[in-house]
Amino acid sequence: MAIESPLYDINEVVYLKESAALGFLEAVRVSGISRANGTWIYSISAKAPQPTAVSHHGDRITAVAGMILYFTESDFVPLCDALSLAEANAARQLAQIQAQRASICIEPTAGT
Repeated sequence: MAIESPLYDINEVVYLKESAALGFLEAVRVSGISRANGTWIYSISAKAPQPTAVSHHGDRITAVAGMILYFTESDFVPLCDALSLAEANAARQLAQIQAQRASICIEPTAGT
């Protein structure tokens, strides 16, 4: 039985699907790939905020201030798909704004 190859590669830039659907284009770089229970798992490295006190810096073993987040293929989309999701969200928001303006604001009539 052949194992399908991962959709994304290490160091490839991908976009978070849920964020794009909300109109935010959040690009992340894949830093690792593994397989669990037949599913490709992708990891990204995220820098943690700088500590306010020296005693809270890093993990006290490697002194690295950061974290690794894990995602599946369905959590990511390529740029063109992210743009389409963001565009659909913008269209919905514009329609809501126009409907609200039409119901609240009185447009001046011509000739007055």
